[in-house]
Amino acid sequence: ALGGPSYYLEKRGPARMRHRHFAFPISEKERVVWFDCYDKALENFPFEHEDKIDFLYFLDGFSKWMVNRL
Repeated sequence: ALGGPSYYLEKRGPARMRHRHFAFPISEKERVVWFDCYDKALENFPFEHEDKIDFLYFLDGFSKWMVNRL
């Protein structure tokens, strides 16, 4: 999804992230907290501005997909 090598997929198959996290209640509130923490963590990496924006756009969609509770 992010353009890197598919080592994990080749060795273990699909990550099944939503399935693996379903035991943990994730509502919009938890999603926003997670997203904000990730955004702050990215401040420590030398991303080009446009690359960071693209990555955050990906994470926003991914985090919305992970929501499993109202």
